[in-house]
Amino acid sequence: MKKSVIVILEYAFVYSFIQFDAVFVLQDVKATYFLGICYENGWGVELNEVMSATLYETAAGAGHAEAQYNLGVFYEAGRGGKTQLE
Repeated sequence: MKKSVIVILEYAFVYSFIQFDAVFVLQDVKATYFLGICYENGWGVELNEVMSATLYETAAGAGHAEAQYNLGVFYEAGRGGKTQLE
């Protein structure tokens, strides 16, 4: 990939993170889920699976299906400090 394309993509991730973070403050469930994705993948922010799992847990508790799925994946793999329930 050309360097200019990579810079544009990095800018887009940072901009998206800022937007999701702003909406998260307003307690939007979709924004909470997408902010979890940003933390899981390190998009616009330092990768942090614990924060990602926490955000997925919040969105899952509000009924967001994709967040419930991602949280289940975290539990199954022991990611983000989550472990399978006995």
